[in-house]
Amino acid sequence: LGGASNPALFFFLFLSLLTSLSSSSPPLLVTAWLAGMSSLSQPEGRDRIGLLTASETEYLTLEELVDINPTFTSGGREIELLTGSIGPFTRQLKLRVPLWAAQKLAHIGKCHIIPPDWMSVDALKDLLVQERERSNEFAELPKGFFEISRALLDLDEAGGIAEPGVVRHLLEDLEMLRKKKITDGLSMYEPGQLIVFNNVTQMELNTVRPFAINMMNRLKRMEAATIDNEEA
Repeated sequence: LGGASNPALFFFLFLSLLTSLSSSSPPLLVTAWLAGMSSLSQPEGRDRIGLLTASETEYLTLEELVDINPTFTSGGREIELLTGSIGPFTRQLKLRVPLWAAQKLAHIGKCHIIPPDWMSVDALKDLLVQERERSNEFAELPKGFFEISRALLDLDEAGGIAEPGVVRHLLEDLEMLRKKKITDGLSMYEPGQLIVFNNVTQMELNTVRPFAINMMNRLKRMEAATIDNEEA
């Protein structure tokens, strides 16, 4: 079955889930679609952190927990999934659910998402100040920082973000500032040198990977040409 990229399948499963909330049948077990949510398979020997693609990173982030206020009540029943259970849902009682569930519930008007505290304008301004003050270091970001931010902004009003235009602008400034730090650091790379970036997110690694690979290949070719000239 498809994954997060199969909205038609998910919509069918989720409608079934909501229908089960008001029925007298046993709790619905949502299978298959969530089977790979916690553990994407990958070839043996592949570096889990360094070689995740952008789509894999976004996929894994879908299971990060976010807060919601449901607009319905499930009658004290939990929804059992392969990765655990969510609920029970009580109208206007805050609950933590995976990001994918919050997205779908918000889309059909079944909840209001409560954005993380770090997505407020004041918190992002403080983070941007910290990032600017650390010329040679990176501020530590919450897990799934960029992925969760984009997912909630893409929901527009359903994402629950106050001043979304300002938040989007601050996120862009922060992303560009951190990207410049990475490219500046890579530009000083010399063959055989070890470059360490602390607190760089997986999404940022995906962004700069093509630049880094091209630059290092170019340096290797220059080094090889220098050796050939010396031996000639």
